[in-house]
Amino acid sequence: MDGKTIRGAINADKLVQESADKITKEQASVAKLHLVSAFLSDMSLSLGQERVLIKENEIVAIPKLLDDIDIRQGDVVTIDALGTQKKIVEKIVEKQADYLLEVKDNHLKLRQNIENDAEYLLISGRKNDFIKKAEETTEGHGFMVTRTCISCSEPSRLGFCYRDWKNLRTYGIIKTEKINIATGEIQNEKHCFISSLVNNPKLILKYKRKHWAVENGLHWQLDVTFNEDDGRKMMNSAQNFSTLTKMALTILKNYQDEDKKTSVNRKRKKAGWSDEYLTNLIDTFIKAF
Repeated sequence: MDGKTIRGAINADKLVQESADKITKEQASVAKLHLVSAFLSDMSLSLGQERVLIKENEIVAIPKLLDDIDIRQGDVVTIDALGTQKKIVEKIVEKQADYLLEVKDNHLKLRQNIENDAEYLLISGRKNDFIKKAEETTEGHGFMVTRTCISCSEPSRLGFCYRDWKNLRTYGIIKTEKINIATGEIQNEKHCFISSLVNNPKLILKYKRKHWAVENGLHWQLDVTFNEDDGRKMMNSAQNFSTLTKMALTILKNYQDEDKKTSVNRKRKKAGWSDEYLTNLIDTFIKAF
């Protein structure tokens, strides 16, 4: 689950009215339409969306979206740090699904405890059944990226704060080293996480990659292929058109063209050029579901 701002969609008067005058017209004049989407990464399928007035209101929208979609045992919900909230965790667990959530400074003590403990266990070199490590390296687009996951399955080591998170089984850090092959420049990042998943760092890396893929698989495509950010539609019309665009994107991404390297943008153009191609594209999608 992740949010995206449609930068061209704005209607200050409507925004003030919907907020029950909690924000001023001056504040609304620089605000943009923000949508929180649920994205099924394995099938490039947008499952639903909720509109919010500002990005911070994702906390309110996510539980509503969780109620609207069908998640159950065996599903894994990934959300960035803004959605790491106790009530959201309870909602996910209530539906018998698992969660993998990023922890940043909005839960400062928890983040510090996770980071310090994982680093200590790694440096100490002690062999424990509850700490595991996995590493993977990928290369592409001029970069070599190495991701290292250190995961721990002894949440009581985090102090009393671990009790606030229902079904918390695993915590840890993911370190990312990104090397520019041409220049040798190195960028390092560190992400802390909590999860109800069993302690399997390879699996955690897999789900984390899938969450990052929502940027390329959904948000980037909406902006680059469909020029969503450049649209000047207002509020309801922008939201409705975003729904239609996501439906179209799902159909395009799930259609296997004869040339497997055909881009989403080219498929879209071919559908406009040929009625036969358009018919095949839609029929294939209908049969798949």
